[in-house]
Amino acid sequence: MYYIASLCALYLHGDWLAVSPTVHCLAMGKDGGMLASMYWPFFFGVGGVIGDGQQWFPWIHVDDVAGIMLHAINNTNVHGVLNAVAPETATNGHFTNALSTSMRRYAPFPVPKCLLSLTLGDQRADMMTSSPKILPSQTLASGYSFKYSSLQAACDDCVKWG
Repeated sequence: MYYIASLCALYLHGDWLAVSPTVHCLAMGKDGGMLASMYWPFFFGVGGVIGDGQQWFPWIHVDDVAGIMLHAINNTNVHGVLNAVAPETATNGHFTNALSTSMRRYAPFPVPKCLLSLTLGDQRADMMTSSPKILPSQTLASGYSFKYSSLQAACDDCVKWG
């Protein structure tokens, strides 16, 4: 109970450290994350870009999410919000290419926005076909060094091949 009271006191006095993985950032890992729903369509060769593939696709490896949080906890000089997003920016098309390369599969079938609207609803379709470009400026300035700064390296690590 003392721990929770201490956290509340830190928050009220403005000494609170906010580590905030953004809502827009998609975490990938070997045991799930965003790849859990994408794995089988790509495995069977029916994966593809969402919409026109030009929307920004903020991503991060789950090891770096944990690393950023530990970095913030262990370093007293870290203040403010840290975006948990990889430094290499990518579009959905770039991500689709990296994942299909890692899986040794083609990704020939784009998923049109109208199909997303019919299956998921207009709001989710809008969210999947438009996103902001998010940079980890504060995270890099705090001294964090990413384990997976390359999208291709992250995809290669997440896809298991014997």
